[in-house]
Amino acid sequence: MSDVNIHLPPPWPVGERVPLPADKAHHALHVQRLATGEAVRLFDGAGLAAPGVFEPVGKRLAAVRVTGPAVELPDVRHPLDLILALPRHETMDTVIRQACELGVARLHPALSERSCVPVRVARQKADHWHRVMVAACEQSGRAAFLELVPARPLTEILADDFTGARRLFFWEEAPAAHAPWGIAPGQPVVAAIGPEGGWSAAEAELFAAAGFEIRSLGALILRVDTAVAAVTAVAVHQIRAAPGCVKF
Repeated sequence: MSDVNIHLPPPWPVGERVPLPADKAHHALHVQRLATGEAVRLFDGAGLAAPGVFEPVGKRLAAVRVTGPAVELPDVRHPLDLILALPRHETMDTVIRQACELGVARLHPALSERSCVPVRVARQKADHWHRVMVAACEQSGRAAFLELVPARPLTEILADDFTGARRLFFWEEAPAAHAPWGIAPGQPVVAAIGPEGGWSAAEAELFAAAGFEIRSLGALILRVDTAVAAVTAVAVHQIRAAPGCVKF
């Protein structure tokens, strides 16, 4: 069984017991039901991790005794950015988990014409989305966080410098005929996925002006989270098509 991953910022002095915050202690004790001496791995979200063992401290508190020095883990991120028109709350949570598990580097939430979440609510949800992301990294063993860019208007996101990246815009109005995505091995990719109501024609023109190529995901209408999983899986496969591991 793999070690249990716990996000906890350093320092992690070797041989010493590092207390866990109350919420993480509760999760470890009463949800994961970790046993005394069970192997765990502390990580900082930037790629650094240290081994340890779990030590309960009474019924409510817990700690990790660090058993070895911190090391830098292999970077599992891919050079893949997702532009996502803000979907419903529960869908956004699912997308964040999927993006963490599939190695997406950055997620750009976009305020589009048909977004289901206004900017005020998006700002209020930022802390919640960060917690979802941390939990997904703990579950998947990912040591480097997904970069969650603050929600912005689509025009601001399209003004970012995506030079050298393969820019793909997925739209329900695009012809359903197969068209190769043209991703070269190791090439950075920026993929745009719309909201529940789809991108508008005016937004499609904005993407085209920013150098994005229109692509279809087939004749069927996909849920936002399904589209994210499909696009990410195919893009990662093509990015990694060359011999050897593509580093971010």
